[in-house]
Amino acid sequence: MINEINGYKERGLFELAAKKITEYEDILTHYSLGGAETINTIEEEIRNGQIMTIQKSQCVFFDNEPEICSVNDVWIGA
Repeated sequence: MINEINGYKERGLFELAAKKITEYEDILTHYSLGGAETINTIEEEIRNGQIMTIQKSQCVFFDNEPEICSVNDVWIGA
């Protein structure tokens, strides 16, 4: 369905594409992201993940246990 609609749009048959979208509306709603607000939220969360990743670094600890530990830190015992 989606390929069919995209094919119509690529050939400039916008009225036919719009007709097919209306025809398949009940099925196509399952593939909708919900609009700009949802896309902006996804983009913001991706950016937050990037910022957190940049700020984190892996630490190596010797002997004494630190007060704060992070997942994936490296421990080397003497």
